[in-house]
Amino acid sequence: MNQAVVPWRSLALVAVASLVLGAAGCTPKGLRDPKLQGTWKAVSVTMEDKGLESQVARNIELTFANNDDATFITDGDVHKGVCDIDTSANPKRLTLKPSEANLKDQSVFAIYAVDSDRQELTVCFSYRRVPPAFVTKPGYDYVLVKFKKKPS
Repeated sequence: MNQAVVPWRSLALVAVASLVLGAAGCTPKGLRDPKLQGTWKAVSVTMEDKGLESQVARNIELTFANNDDATFITDGDVHKGVCDIDTSANPKRLTLKPSEANLKDQSVFAIYAVDSDRQELTVCFSYRRVPPAFVTKPGYDYVLVKFKKKPS
């Protein structure tokens, strides 16, 4: 395997795991955006304007549930968290926080868009700030992940 690919893949998996830890669009009162309900499988991951190898995306899955539970799985690692969603923002926003038992992840900010007709979800994450758009660029910690909804 190309030596340059290994660090990117490792970095991407850690970044995406930490960033997506609670991206379920949930609040303690239930799912605020019902279009998010279900399990989503990543189809592409982009960091610093570079698409990462398809193996990275194949190992990422995100489940949106009722209440405040969120589950993100990458390479067999399970990350649990909670989030708050703002559907009035344009684009819609998520504030993601690790669950109380999750001490290895940190809070992040995200924007998202759901295309219900095509069963697609696009999420852009950052540790530092709400991303301004669904793009990545060198020098920024934005991670853009595109998902496809799994049949129930």
